[in-house]
Amino acid sequence: MSFFDNLVNKTKETFTELSQDFTKYRSKEFLHATLAASAWISLADGSISAEEKTKMIRFLENHEALKLFSTSEVLTVWKEYVDTLSLDMDIGENKILESLGKVKGNEAQARMVVRMAAAIASADNTIDPNEQRVLERIVKELGLKAEDFT
Repeated sequence: MSFFDNLVNKTKETFTELSQDFTKYRSKEFLHATLAASAWISLADGSISAEEKTKMIRFLENHEALKLFSTSEVLTVWKEYVDTLSLDMDIGENKILESLGKVKGNEAQARMVVRMAAAIASADNTIDPNEQRVLERIVKELGLKAEDFT
């Protein structure tokens, strides 16, 4: 089983923990890092279809962990990352890397960001090569090791 297959399985097993553990991480930096990673994963293939947008918005509105923040704030922040990535992928990635860097020293928050990104990437029960590349970059940027998620 590959690293990413293990990550998908582990993410599915622990997804309930995300809601329970998220309350420990209520901060703007963590919110931004999580939504930045989510936007990046959503656009990993270069675009978000109408169905993907709807699914992501519903996920953000209905996910227990994100209910700690106002829905409008969550959607506004996520849309800012998506819009920046859509306009210019390089600038968008730099903005995302900056946001991820703000939680880099906090291992618990960094791990939660990776787990949330993996959950979104595996929403269709598979992680395509572009999503895999983005997950690898997120893990690296957060100063984590890929083998820690297998």
